[in-house]
Amino acid sequence: MNRSLVSLGLFAFLVTSLVAGACYAETMEINIIVQPKTIVIASDSEWLTVHTDIALSAVDTGSIMINDIPVSWTKADARGQLVAKFDINVIKASVTAPEATFVLTGLTTSGVPFTGTDTVPVNDAEPGR
Repeated sequence: MNRSLVSLGLFAFLVTSLVAGACYAETMEINIIVQPKTIVIASDSEWLTVHTDIALSAVDTGSIMINDIPVSWTKADARGQLVAKFDINVIKASVTAPEATFVLTGLTTSGVPFTGTDTVPVNDAEPGR
């Protein structure tokens, strides 16, 4: 009888551990703000900047992408939060008016995936129009 209880207890522990591990592997949602607030195709801007609410120190910076475009470089803002920069010319080639939804993805340093989304207007009018 005691052996059965020990086996049942071990089984319950393993199941609980697997469930907890599965929950841990879920994607963490973060907040992002894309700048510029409007993508102007005819502009001569250099970067698409993404401000986040996740600490730079907690991020595997090599894993960061936005809409499958790799990050160009990263830095921390004054609060230590991740700021990611992307080549605006690559971004402009991948968006169309009237708006673009950007999905930032990456991994934390402990391997937990994260994602954040922001949508901004896209202006593809010719200059002077």
